[in-house]
Amino acid sequence: MTIPGTATGHSYGLTDWSWAEDYSSAMATFTCEMEDDSFTMIDSEPVKEIVDEAGCLTDANVTYTATVAYDGKEYSTVSEVVPDAGTATGHSYDAPEWDWRQTEVAPGRFDRSVILSLYCPVCHNSYVYTNRSEHPAVTLTVNSQTAPTHTETGEAVCTATAVIDGTTYTENHTFVLPAAGHDYQGPVWEWADDYSSVTARFSCTCGDKQAVTCNKTTISVTSEATATTDKVIRYNGSVTFNGKKYTVSTDDITLPGTATGEPEPETPENLCKYCGQDHGTSFGGRIVAFFHSILYFFAHLFGKK
Repeated sequence: MTIPGTATGHSYGLTDWSWAEDYSSAMATFTCEMEDDSFTMIDSEPVKEIVDEAGCLTDANVTYTATVAYDGKEYSTVSEVVPDAGTATGHSYDAPEWDWRQTEVAPGRFDRSVILSLYCPVCHNSYVYTNRSEHPAVTLTVNSQTAPTHTETGEAVCTATAVIDGTTYTENHTFVLPAAGHDYQGPVWEWADDYSSVTARFSCTCGDKQAVTCNKTTISVTSEATATTDKVIRYNGSVTFNGKKYTVSTDDITLPGTATGEPEPETPENLCKYCGQDHGTSFGGRIVAFFHSILYFFAHLFGKK
């Protein structure tokens, strides 16, 4: 049987805290000491405290403190340290720096690249982006191009664009295209009538012509004059054009009237065929000549002379 008036009343105590998934609220559970009843109280505005400030790419770390009051007493709890999502500040870049590069890989064909450098003074880091990588971050567009000539440079007007962290960076640049330079052919040689000078003529495919003259030709002797034949010579000339030396010579030229007219010396008929000496007509000389003739005979017979 129940005895009236003997109920002691509830005596509640805090037994548990639980946080919402986003830490926007915390719920305190109070339970009677007899464990026969319980109730909850919610703090829907926990106090946030920053533990670590946000960085350029990292969120701030924070804690949350929830508080409820019951029966004249406050109860509090502090959450674990958690990131405060979306609080990363992002980079605060200085003025962008652009580096433009151009290489001629074949006549009239160029490989172009651009490098974008960004420096963040907050985190003290530098970041580099380019149009030359497996995943290029920069787009390089040729807006217009003027082809060079043999003597005049051309140009290519380009625009580079990059979108970094939601910000668009763009810059224009004009590449200079080097002049092709002359392609001279030749030379074609022209001799003065008296061979005292010779002119080398060079022609470029663009129509330009250049001439260089050698005013001091030289003479080389092919063969000297004899009693019956004239002297034979050649004229020689050389010029230097665009740092290269070119030389030319005439064909053989006979100088008429230069034969000496002097008779060739006759070979004495009595010279010894063996030793080449004249032994004379004395008895001793004839004896030596006789024996030399025998030696000459046997030398030729056995192929020794």
